[in-house]
Amino acid sequence: MSALRRVLALVGPSGSGKSTLQSALVRSMGAHRAARLVTTTTRAPRKGEVDGRDYHFVTDDEFERMKAAREFFEHTQFGSAQYGATHSALNDATAGGRVCVTVLDIKGSRAYQEASDKNAFDLKTVVISVDPDEIQRRLGLEDDSDMAQRLARDQVFWSEFYATDFLHGMMRNVGSIDESVEYLEKMVLKMFGMEM
Repeated sequence: MSALRRVLALVGPSGSGKSTLQSALVRSMGAHRAARLVTTTTRAPRKGEVDGRDYHFVTDDEFERMKAAREFFEHTQFGSAQYGATHSALNDATAGGRVCVTVLDIKGSRAYQEASDKNAFDLKTVVISVDPDEIQRRLGLEDDSDMAQRLARDQVFWSEFYATDFLHGMMRNVGSIDESVEYLEKMVLKMFGMEM
């Protein structure tokens, strides 16, 4: 049997800085030790996104063909777009013993946990939290009703998350990005038993 593939899932509410931390962590650890999982989606590319770097962009028909061929170990739908993680993308990201770093919501983290046993990968989940005032600033929410809706969604996020049993670490994303990444990198290296 091949070596167990290592997957780090960064989970947190919108505005917590998961994607920023993901990019910075992969840069800090270096391409020989970490890689971002490039997922597949049916949504249209946004300005500045590059196929194969940000996502693998496919048509609805191609996505359905990939599902039927069991190319995904996890897939879901958000609104009218489908998203999925392929076995080949996971293999690419974990090649050479690298840690695959991905960003997930609660639903995705549950699906990855279920898939980890069947697909021989070692999943570690780290929750990223941040103060509501900082989320308001990051997301540009000026209206109190927008912030109230955000806080209500975050309350649901936290209640769902604490009902799970696969939390491996938690960090508050405060201070500079460099400080946060340094802390997260030490946590990741320790969780996966890697040298510093």
